[in-house]
Amino acid sequence: MFLEAFRRLELIEGAIHWWYGDLCLAYEGHYRAITDLAEQSGFDVGTIYNDKWVASRYKVSYRYETLTFKHHLIAALLDDRLEWLKKAKAGDGPGKPWSTRRLEAEIHKITSNL
Repeated sequence: MFLEAFRRLELIEGAIHWWYGDLCLAYEGHYRAITDLAEQSGFDVGTIYNDKWVASRYKVSYRYETLTFKHHLIAALLDDRLEWLKKAKAGDGPGKPWSTRRLEAEIHKITSNL
């Protein structure tokens, strides 16, 4: 029960980063929008820029609600990022998605051999 509560909190925290990223994309080009958002949110400007970048890498319809923002962040640089997210979601069976550490390790296995 504790682990499920923690998992839900991770999803909520990740949703906040999606919201900030999408908000930055919507206000792109507005002078000081990102720095103002960072000041008001309490997050570092770099975090807000990072949120914007990750949000720009995924259409809303390609974001997996069952995976955390960090899962999406880890795969964001990859051309085949959506395939990696599918693998992470499928994980080790129904209701057992990969952890972010597992996703990083699986990606590393493949990309380190290239």
